[in-house]
This record gives sequence, structure tokens and C-alpha cells, in this order.
Amino acid sequence: MEIVAALLLACALAAYLRLRRWPALRAIALASLLSPAAVTFSAYVFPADPEFRIWWHITVVTSVFFGFCAAAAGYVLVVLVQRHGA
Repeated sequence: MEIVAALLLACALAAYLRLRRWPALRAIALASLLSPAAVTFSAYVFPADPEFRIWWHITVVTSVFFGFCAAAAGYVLVVLVQRHGA
């Protein structure tokens, strides 16, 4: 559940940074780091969960990719809305 929330937060942060006129590469890179940070934080908060202990290494790697995709989608969404409105 926290991964989905982190992906939504990455999308929202990238959209916010686009509204603040950040360059695309910097905004997407910063926002995409939220998902692996959330997974790593959960690994330290819930270290006794055996299933999470087994899969958290793989989850961090895949969350980088999906965080990047979510951040890029949020950034592109704001670009399209701004171009349509202008």
C-alpha cells in the first residue's frame, strides 16, 4: 500500500515542480526517488516481517523504475494541460 502512495506522491511532486518551472530532468529525477525511499524506510520500520525482508531489495530496484514512470507521467500531464490552456 505504501508503494502506491509513494508513486502517487512522486506523480504529484513532479507536477508541482513543473508548475514551479523546474527543468524536466531534475524534477523527474528528484520525484522518482520517493518510491525507493519509502520502501527503504518501510524495511527499517518493519524489519520483522519475513515476506518484506525477502523482497525489499528487489522492490527498491523496481520502484526506481516505476517511480520514474509515475514522475514522468505527472510532469507530462502538467505540460499537456498548460499547453492546452494556453
